Amino acid sequence: MKDMIIIMSNINVIKSTCGMCHGGCGVLISIKDGKIIKIEGDPESPLNKGALCPKGQASLEHLYNEKRLKFPLQRVGGKGEGKWKEISWETALDLLAFKLKEIKNKYGAHTVAFLFGTMRHHNLLVGEFAKEYGSPNWAEHLQVCFLPHQVAEELTYGNVTFCDLFSEIKPKIIISWGANPVVSGLNPNPSFPFLDAINSGSKVITIDPRKSETAKISDMWLQIRPGTDCALALALINVIINENLYDVVFVEKYCIGFKELKEHVQKYTPEWAEKIIWISAEEIRKIAKMYALNKPACIRFGVSLEQNINSVQTCRAISTLIAITGNLDIEGGNVIPSLPVQRAVSFPSKIKMPPINNYPYLPGAHFPSIIEAIKTEKPYPIKSMFIFGANPLVSYPNPKEIYNAFLNIDFIVVSDIYMTPTAELADIILPAATWLEVDSLLVPIGNTIFCHRKIVEIENTKTDEWILQQLAKKIGMPLGHIELESIYDAQLAPAGITFQELKDKGQITFPTRYKKYECRGLNTFTKKIELYSKRLELEGFEPMPTYIEPPESPISTPEVFKEYPLILITGRRSINYFHSAGRQINSLRKTHKDPLIEIHPTTADKYGLKEDDWVWIETTRGRIKQKAKIIEDIHPDVISIEHGWYFPEIKDIGQGFWISNANILIDSKPRNPMLGSYQLRGLLCKIYKV
Repeated sequence: MKDMIIIMSNINVIKSTCGMCHGGCGVLISIKDGKIIKIEGDPESPLNKGALCPKGQASLEHLYNEKRLKFPLQRVGGKGEGKWKEISWETALDLLAFKLKEIKNKYGAHTVAFLFGTMRHHNLLVGEFAKEYGSPNWAEHLQVCFLPHQVAEELTYGNVTFCDLFSEIKPKIIISWGANPVVSGLNPNPSFPFLDAINSGSKVITIDPRKSETAKISDMWLQIRPGTDCALALALINVIINENLYDVVFVEKYCIGFKELKEHVQKYTPEWAEKIIWISAEEIRKIAKMYALNKPACIRFGVSLEQNINSVQTCRAISTLIAITGNLDIEGGNVIPSLPVQRAVSFPSKIKMPPINNYPYLPGAHFPSIIEAIKTEKPYPIKSMFIFGANPLVSYPNPKEIYNAFLNIDFIVVSDIYMTPTAELADIILPAATWLEVDSLLVPIGNTIFCHRKIVEIENTKTDEWILQQLAKKIGMPLGHIELESIYDAQLAPAGITFQELKDKGQITFPTRYKKYECRGLNTFTKKIELYSKRLELEGFEPMPTYIEPPESPISTPEVFKEYPLILITGRRSINYFHSAGRQINSLRKTHKDPLIEIHPTTADKYGLKEDDWVWIETTRGRIKQKAKIIEDIHPDVISIEHGWYFPEIKDIGQGFWISNANILIDSKPRNPMLGSYQLRGLLCKIYKV
């Protein structure tokens, strides 16, 4: 299909990629008289084959939503009073350029911090702008989303992997570990290839404390105690090694440290694990044999594995399972991407100060540490925040601390599509474009390259890329004089295509190459799989995966457990929403109006709760309320709540971000010493009726 096809006399259809999450689903956009009239799934896309989730189906409503920001706004009252005046783009940009120059000259570029949201099209440019400006302090959610398993896999075998659900040889076994791919997924593994694999005969084992949508269609469900995944992984390694289920030839040829690993895991027996993880030794042995003896098999890492302080070691243990069974880089296994795309194009950096970040494996800055620096001015003060497509009052721990910090910071800029609780605290608000209003290259994980296409432009909205380049031009940075398309062309150069050619096709899939290690080794220091990491040892970290009990749990904090006798899971995904995004879209709210707490019937009876009752959830850090959903699919000692909630229909300042926001219940300490992750799951709480 070419760039545009005339389907009827006055309707054009353009290929693009949905941007309502980061799944990478291909779409066909129908245009009539300069207006988009329909968005549907692209049957030719390998990732979704014509299907679209509710978020994607709501794209048109999102684009033409009356609640969108339409003009730049300048605060005219006190911070947080909600008093604004409309200003022109030229005025807004001049003011921002003046502030950037003023702060840099007076305090230094490092006192300006930049924050952006999860996997957005503008993320690359925000980071590059910060570096060229001279600030080391650009941040996103990496420490609890994607980075822990990326670091773990890179330390083990040199690259992040993805589940190969696209070859003719499908996995015999798919382990969905702390993931819920029926509801959510990062490219190249959105829901649809996973469901196709099941229809093709793949068996699924789901490891999850709750009987998720994925667990309900799985062949086996292991109801693990929240936060103990590393213990299970170590016990599986123990069984696979001691019962000689590992791939002997592969291990001998491509792995180092196997002898040390074998000795290390002897103490991690199934009998040891069953006392910790709520899964019997018999089941542990059964799963170990199913995974090891049914090649090819793949493991789908879930973000929940990364949302604890032992995040990297947990993912290292799972990476070790992939390695010793020989399921690395084979058809139907965990495949190392071979996409010929340059992930980043770097501009000259003018950074002179270290970032606010004590974690060696976290790039850029650590946002919770930035909030502490605003309060303490240590290691140095932060005078300004530039926020692009992020809503930290809803999406980070300690939102009340963030709120107070933002009240005391000199200057805040927010670029967003809607007036969020975070935007309400800004000095300048910029109306951002949606994915339907931007030409942008999306850097994937798998073997499909895709892009957003600029189809329309709504009123006075602008892309974040345009904003950054205009600011760069005004303050004399080279970035302001480079065509974006030339940046994308440079990224695509290894693939031998241009950005225009990609736009014409919508998505391009490259053949997957397997067993690349046979000809070039692996991207580690030794060129082999490092089951024992000398690098970690030299850096003062454990060289092999080790189990650590979550810092707050029935075992770690028994005194807290007496008062807060339930185990709390936060961050449950909804197919209607992408984190905190989508609450202004009526069709999505109509089918998922309120935040839901999942409670077992036995637990509900104990606390006198009925379906749809509003329920207080309280931890040592605060309390929120969500609406009861009473189900058999969760352990009686565990409750599960949704994240990302605020209420745009509440017209008071803050839009009720404190009412049902899971992050009210969470602290960002203690932290993983490698990359700063913290405990979002397996916390202790109590519940009672509102």
